[in-house]
Amino acid sequence: MSREWLWIGGLAALAALDRTAILQAGLGRPLVVGAAVGWILGRPETGLWAGALLEMFWLYDLPVGAAVPPDEAAAGIAAAAGACAFPEGAGPWAAGGYGVLLGLAAGLLAGRVDQGVRRWNDGLAERARERLAAGQPAHLGRLVALGALRFGAAGALAAVGLGAAAAWGAGRVPVPAHRGLELVGLTLPVLGAAACLGRLPAGRGTGWFLVGAAAGAGGQRAGLWPR
Repeated sequence: MSREWLWIGGLAALAALDRTAILQAGLGRPLVVGAAVGWILGRPETGLWAGALLEMFWLYDLPVGAAVPPDEAAAGIAAAAGACAFPEGAGPWAAGGYGVLLGLAAGLLAGRVDQGVRRWNDGLAERARERLAAGQPAHLGRLVALGALRFGAAGALAAVGLGAAAAWGAGRVPVPAHRGLELVGLTLPVLGAAACLGRLPAGRGTGWFLVGAAAGAGGQRAGLWPR
């Protein structure tokens, strides 16, 4: 395993712990891990781009309390790894389209791993109750540490595995499919914005829709979007 993937593994473990077990400081958000993976792989702009596109889809989904959304940290890592491994000549929209498609799938798969770890840790709660009943509260810290270790290890393995798969497949996409992925990439900001606006009150959503439409029209006139 290359040094870069060892760094990505450490990042994935930290992001997995941040999601639920320790901080919940937003270190595992796609925008953050995407930029970090891009920096590790030598393409920071591409990683940030993929993370930003993916962030919009799960902006309001947070692993707080009993909520268990898709694993956005693993999704961001897979999206950035796939986009950074995509041929540079295909352009940022094709790389972003490929990365986000793989990231969305990775988030759902890694979310299943997260749910499995939560069920696995249910046994630790039962053991904690037994220790308290036996008058052994000193053992509780070990159980908490073990539960956190499981989250970190499982999250890191899932994110690195899915990210490596996305990077492996990036160079094997047929060249004729690059144009289709570019079109997918062009639709992602619209779909992501729709996902965000759907969570807002009707009045605010309409206002932001008009702002987005104006920005899109201005970008078209300025030649920012490919024809």
